[in-house]
Amino acid sequence: MRKGEIISIILFAIIFSACDNWAQKDTSLGNNFILSEYSTKERAVYYSQNGQITGSREIIPMTVMEIGYDDDWIIAKSDGNHAPYWIIKKHFNPSENRDSICLYFYDYKKFMNNIKSRNIHLHLKRIDN
Repeated sequence: MRKGEIISIILFAIIFSACDNWAQKDTSLGNNFILSEYSTKERAVYYSQNGQITGSREIIPMTVMEIGYDDDWIIAKSDGNHAPYWIIKKHFNPSENRDSICLYFYDYKKFMNNIKSRNIHLHLKRIDN
């Protein structure tokens, strides 16, 4: 290998390793909530006081498969070893803990009953990549 090729490979490796979020796609859900997508199987919802993913709190863990949101609420369906259905209140006091703004359900019927009782007019939509 020539010296120039070796230097090019080293530079590429340095640049590549410095870009830890190079394939990450972030979508604002409003009020500093972010849907962060690393891949089709790695999606989570975060809350950040500054609207940036850095320094944010994970609200819905990997992996979000379906989502709906408006100015007041986020609803989601996830896949994994945790509760599959979520309701998030987007307007809250920052001192509130996660459990007071984020409701989770293992049962679809209870999830739908909570949506109805809170007068939430959202539908889950599959996230496509």
